[in-house]
Amino acid sequence: MIERLALVIHWVGFLCLLFAVFYGVILQSLTDTEFYSLLLISVAAWPIKFILTGNKAVFPWRAKYSWTLQKGIHITETEDKAMKFQQAIDSALFKNYFNLEGKATRSEYWWFSLFVVLLMFATSFLATTVAISIGLEESGFVRVGNYSIGIVLAVTFLPSLGVSVRRFRNAGRGKEEAIVVFFLIIICGLMAPIGDQEAFIGMPEFMTVPIWVVYGASSVYGIYIALKKSV
Repeated sequence: MIERLALVIHWVGFLCLLFAVFYGVILQSLTDTEFYSLLLISVAAWPIKFILTGNKAVFPWRAKYSWTLQKGIHITETEDKAMKFQQAIDSALFKNYFNLEGKATRSEYWWFSLFVVLLMFATSFLATTVAISIGLEESGFVRVGNYSIGIVLAVTFLPSLGVSVRRFRNAGRGKEEAIVVFFLIIICGLMAPIGDQEAFIGMPEFMTVPIWVVYGASSVYGIYIALKKSV
């Protein structure tokens, strides 16, 4: 249990670092308080993980990192049929584009999640760079970056839903539960404002804190289930 908690902390710290770099450095849409808060969480996550487990892995998907302190999300081939990066992309994006049946291993789920995150950042960085080079103002290139992320999310929406449902099933949970958690994360993410940027779905200001609470709770629960061993 301690090792699993440490892995969740590690992922939270890594995601906070990505948010700080993208929204704080590239788009410059975070306030100083928000930027340094994200940076502090990302910096603090690694030593907390190290103190809890003694593991020195820098990235949370490293093979030597897990609650067993040996196998990470890539457990033995005989136990979970671990996939490599290319295999996971081929399975989730092509062979099982919208497959809500069957099961997905931890390696398939996390490699595909990493692929989506990298694709979002690469696409947004490229689109923002082009927008700046042609002389768009700050509001313009921020909008272009957001649109590019929206396109990536739209293209990967169905395979992301499919691999999430299959991962839940592989962890012993139900399809309906997986769908509810998935849509909670998506909808709350669209309703949650980030820094100076308004949310994609406008909500009253008093709803901001409850939305972030639901968003955070559903995200952490989704990560917890995604890290569970196959049953």
